[in-house]
Amino acid sequence: MEATYVIHADDGYIEECFSGSVTLPEVLAFLQRIQQDPAWCTDLDGLADFSHATIDMDYASMLNLASLFETDPNVSHGCWAFVVDNPLNVGMTRMFKSLTEGVHTLRLFNSREAALAWLLGERGA
Repeated sequence: MEATYVIHADDGYIEECFSGSVTLPEVLAFLQRIQQDPAWCTDLDGLADFSHATIDMDYASMLNLASLFETDPNVSHGCWAFVVDNPLNVGMTRMFKSLTEGVHTLRLFNSREAALAWLLGERGA
């Protein structure tokens, strides 16, 4: 998995881009790297772009990740826009969304443009 991020502090969000096969251990290591960034803040909203990736997790991995998002005080408490453009990733992110229902606001989009429009304004309208 390749993963990069940019924190847009002035706009209040973090942008994450993934490519390759995305597994739970790699996501956990990536989250730890983000949390060590001095600009990181748990109040940030987020855009997670999986348009060049395949989410390679089973149900148990998704359950572990969802549990982390419920219990870890260092993860984002903001709204999240996931960019997914293939059926596997749509299914995996829908599973994650249902597992984190009530904890996070998460929406799925098939384009970065639509995701950013929601994240930066339309979600509050």
